[in-house]
Amino acid sequence: MRVFWGLLRACHPLPTLAVTSCVSLLGWRLGWQGDQLLLLIAAVLTGQLSIGWSNDAHDAAEDSALQRVEKPVVDGSVTSTALWICALATAVACIPLSLLAAGLAGGLFHIAAVGMAWWYNLQLSRTRWSWFPYLIAFGALPFFLCLGGPWAGLPPLWLIIAAASLGVGAHLANAGADMSRDSAGTVVSLGQRGTIAIALPLLAMASLAVVVAISAAMPVLGLVGGIGALGLVVFAGVQCSQQRWRTGFRIVMALAGWCVLLVLIAPMNLQG
Repeated sequence: MRVFWGLLRACHPLPTLAVTSCVSLLGWRLGWQGDQLLLLIAAVLTGQLSIGWSNDAHDAAEDSALQRVEKPVVDGSVTSTALWICALATAVACIPLSLLAAGLAGGLFHIAAVGMAWWYNLQLSRTRWSWFPYLIAFGALPFFLCLGGPWAGLPPLWLIIAAASLGVGAHLANAGADMSRDSAGTVVSLGQRGTIAIALPLLAMASLAVVVAISAAMPVLGLVGGIGALGLVVFAGVQCSQQRWRTGFRIVMALAGWCVLLVLIAPMNLQG
């Protein structure tokens, strides 16, 4: 049982749950149904699990040196070998699941997104380019959903902008919590003020893209959605400016959920 809880903690449960839920709900809104929707959920979940486990497995030695006892591999709940096995197994499973769910075109975009996340884990996380995999990975998700969906069409531009901006903004907020411990990386190069100065406009851009898209169909909902999104962006900024990066990251996850909720309830043509 201890190993189970260790694996659960090591998979980065909040981002895993948030990404899987948001992508799955968007897929449902875009017309995914039945077995195809279940395959979508399985593909995204296995991909996210592989990303979380490979991240903790790769950083095990450094986390141990820094005595980060909140990490399962440091407190002895699970070994780095077990994490690597689970990470590789879920990564391998993600490939056929992605292709079965979305076909060749859509599936390859999801595989590429997961591959970008692994590239971040293995090489780019401590460099100034740590933001780049997030930009590409989250920007690829709309292509996965739309090319593999019922109509097999290209995603709308606003959805690509929203996904990519939200991905990079969330990365900056999440990485900010480790700024004092990391020796290099985007947020280390930018510093606290620089990180916030870039993250907040990106989060605002993501929200604005969604709000503008839904306002054409429901102006009132767009207004309410915009006010709610702005409040969450400001709240996240305040928390990060006070060194409460973990709280700020949770608020960014709430912002993602808020944007998805707006898309779910807005009666609009998502292909437009």
